[in-house]
Amino acid sequence: MDREAEVRTWETLWRTPQAVVWEELGWTQEVALYCRYMAMAGAGDMKAAGEARQWSDRLGLNPAAMMRNRWKVDVPQAVASTGGSARPTQRKSARERRLELVKDAETA
Repeated sequence: MDREAEVRTWETLWRTPQAVVWEELGWTQEVALYCRYMAMAGAGDMKAAGEARQWSDRLGLNPAAMMRNRWKVDVPQAVASTGGSARPTQRKSARERRLELVKDAETA
């Protein structure tokens, strides 16, 4: 297994907006498992690739999973007011980005 790939994945994931929620929920073990499965999948382990896909869904790493988790990335006010691109020109840390739970209309 490629430990360097595992570490690179770990470092990349903790810079995503989802990391804010993972930290609040204490999901370090879950993220670590995903990183391990991704490294194994990169080495050709197809069973690990399937596990990585499932963990990707659990961790909200794709748009459909984010919708199921009721997560949305908060668009910065400057972008929302100007109608500009939401793609930042400079990478921000996970703490600088926000990920929020979208409440049901019934509970809001």
